[in-house]
Amino acid sequence: MDSEGVQALIRNKEDDFKIVLNTLYKIARNILQNPLEEKFRSIKIVSKAFQEKILPFDGAIQCLLEMGFKEDGDRFTLFSETKLDDLEEIYKQLMNAEKVTLKKNLSPSLKKSQEEILPRLKSHLRHTAMYENKSLQQKARAVIPIVELNTRTEKRLREETNQEFSNYQYCFLLELLHWFKYEFFTWTNQPPCTSCPESEKYSIGMLPPSDEDLLWGASRVEGYTCSNCNKILRFPRYNHPEKLLETRTGRCGEWANCFTLICKSMAYDARHVLDWTDHVWTEVFIVSMDRWLHCDSCENVCDKPLMYEQGWNKKLSLIVAADHEHIVDVTRRYTRDVNAVEIRRNKMFDSDWLKSTIRELNETTRLSMTQARKEKLRNRQLNEEKELSSVKTETGGEYEGRTSGSLAWRLARGETDKVKDGKSKMETCEVIRPSEDEIKSGMLTLEYSSSLDKYTRITDNNKSYDGWKSLVYCHQDVMKKVEQDWKQTYICRKEDTSVGYISWRVELPNTCLLTHVELCVKDSVFEQGHVSWLLTTDKTTHIVKSGTTEKIDLTKSKSQFFSIHAFLRGENWQHAQLFREPLNTSEISFNVKVLWKQK
Repeated sequence: MDSEGVQALIRNKEDDFKIVLNTLYKIARNILQNPLEEKFRSIKIVSKAFQEKILPFDGAIQCLLEMGFKEDGDRFTLFSETKLDDLEEIYKQLMNAEKVTLKKNLSPSLKKSQEEILPRLKSHLRHTAMYENKSLQQKARAVIPIVELNTRTEKRLREETNQEFSNYQYCFLLELLHWFKYEFFTWTNQPPCTSCPESEKYSIGMLPPSDEDLLWGASRVEGYTCSNCNKILRFPRYNHPEKLLETRTGRCGEWANCFTLICKSMAYDARHVLDWTDHVWTEVFIVSMDRWLHCDSCENVCDKPLMYEQGWNKKLSLIVAADHEHIVDVTRRYTRDVNAVEIRRNKMFDSDWLKSTIRELNETTRLSMTQARKEKLRNRQLNEEKELSSVKTETGGEYEGRTSGSLAWRLARGETDKVKDGKSKMETCEVIRPSEDEIKSGMLTLEYSSSLDKYTRITDNNKSYDGWKSLVYCHQDVMKKVEQDWKQTYICRKEDTSVGYISWRVELPNTCLLTHVELCVKDSVFEQGHVSWLLTTDKTTHIVKSGTTEKIDLTKSKSQFFSIHAFLRGENWQHAQLFREPLNTSEISFNVKVLWKQK
């Protein structure tokens, strides 16, 4: 039966509704989680909370009465003999009312974005139940050299001078991270060819998964071909930690998945962390510190949460941590630029919707918990909320760029060191983004003339950009060379360098997905000079041939950005050249056409 109190609540102004709703939520949740605590069953009428957050709003007192509260002198009381059935029912109706009101004024794009986020949250929470399998934990412990790690931990403890970090649980975690990174798991850029281990591999897109792939959660199988023997190579992206104990390889998804299981098998409280800007890692609770520690097994890094924003240059938006008992929005732990993050989040979802959704998911997981466990989690939650709301300070080493993965892959994702990646300075410049007119047309076309040293944006009213650096994303040890005697100009390596690098990056708005890229690039090589070209998204890599127009299908990548990379090598710095053209011509040396679709 619909509650008259809840219906009256809905008629309050939106801001008033939020205030009274959160108050009633807190009252009901405290009682449901702590049914024997008398302090949660009594509300003084003269209290500030009652006077400011219940009394002024239509339907609020009626909701209390419908929950089972009775007038009791100077207070409202839910007597101990009163069953909690009515309170649970009103609590459910409040959650439903919140959902209805949150949907009222949403834009179509925001509504669609929330519809995409919800199943990911549910799937993320559901996935963590695997880590609780005792048989699976036993298999994980069987591969861990526990005796050796204990010996290393004792040595670390003897050398540790900081009292805060001088505890066994923390020091063992550091040794576990180091072992996992350097002795157990390996990184896969591309699957090896057993016949030709040194050959180059070319991406051929996605392959259909086999029954066994699907059994281990690999609905995505990357396909490659060996450049030497033309053998088809498969890279199933396994999503089951048991299989990963066997394969011991992958990228960040596989690393975090397996490491979280490893932590759980060693009796740590561990959470699997999902970052909406495409990364995953682990959080581990250290009892003596009474807090969750960020652990990135790909990087062998512990307790450096600002690393992604400060070092990897990530534009963070939403980060959630989950185990089988709860899911938490932990974004604030990983950012100092709260305002910028809020702007991005507001384009993705309504903040009240996210809070309501997470609250509802957590209510479901806690139904079977003991009262003691609920109390323990409640205290942790309160401490964590305080930590998340505090100003973040650096712990040192958080300006380091990403180290896992190939350089081209890291550059494509924009996750290299802000200052350097390698011995010499890596200069970062511009990201190419479509204008409003280009977004509407679904196309961006860009040309570069080496002789004029100018870019022309064909699809943006022929807008021009002077200088080869003006639209370059990253460059290292390359320069523009003009030969007045030969009347030629080109881009080449700087003198006394072994490798030159340059890249361009195109990023689409969140509402668009790439479909095709048409690309034509030119290079000239002499003697031992060599130039290699790549086009990469966050999920795929494509070899690009010079001198021909290539049409690359990116539909299956479901990506919103791509990068074009050129690597210049050779004994002589001038023997590998990009865009070599006579000074008296207006030939086009570089042409890219980008096509996309609306989500």
